[in-house]
Amino acid sequence: MLHDLPREDQDPDDLAVLINTDIWNAFQEMCHQTSFNTLMGVATQTYDGGRVQPGDTIPTIIELEPFLGYFWSMHSTECTNRFTDHCGRTHHVTNTTGGQQGDGMEMGRYSLSQHPIWGRVLARHECARGAAFADDSYTYDTLKDALQVLAEIRQRLWEDAKLSFNMSKVKIYIPVVRRERARELILQHIDSNPSLESLRELYDLDTADPDLGIIKVTGLQCVGVPIGTPEFVDAFVRSKIDDIQQNVQKLRIIQDPKIHYDLLLF
Repeated sequence: MLHDLPREDQDPDDLAVLINTDIWNAFQEMCHQTSFNTLMGVATQTYDGGRVQPGDTIPTIIELEPFLGYFWSMHSTECTNRFTDHCGRTHHVTNTTGGQQGDGMEMGRYSLSQHPIWGRVLARHECARGAAFADDSYTYDTLKDALQVLAEIRQRLWEDAKLSFNMSKVKIYIPVVRRERARELILQHIDSNPSLESLRELYDLDTADPDLGIIKVTGLQCVGVPIGTPEFVDAFVRSKIDDIQQNVQKLRIIQDPKIHYDLLLF
């Protein structure tokens, strides 16, 4: 999708864009009932603003059926998480949603649980394309329709799975125009369409702190890979090199060679 940007046949007021979204505490916040309904392949409550009713079929992965007992034991009751902070103090936190991100089965459970929600929204926007790696998702379309998808999926994820976007990490990539023009286009669409009012928060965040890079015109980091202008890619690589050099220097205080080696690998 990124390589399709830019296109020569674009409407100058409705350019092709790529929007990257990130879910806040994704693995820990997913609604258990939504997960169980998706694993079982049938709804026990309404979803999608009433379009899905109890008893309706939900797309699932039948190969996960042998693991239903495991998921039930892990997610059907309240659990207590324990962690130790940097001062050595132990904390106990009651958990009634989501799962443990370090659990090897959680990637599949989380991804499957959100997949039907994305699928229902994108089915109503036939020109839009989407791709995701866990909670790191990408939507490709013209600006007007991509913003519509963003507003709709934000509402559906919250109402159907109790998931929220981390709005400060949302990226709207609009190449071939200056940043000021990109901001102007986004604001025009928000002002002219009441259904996009919930996205005004993004514009305000970008105004208050441009360093967040919410509205981007030179490039985008896609699952850790920089794609954009040569200058953007060069700056990204140099920044990563600096970070690695600084982190390696911090490891010099470690005397145990095995621990030193393991941290370098990590």
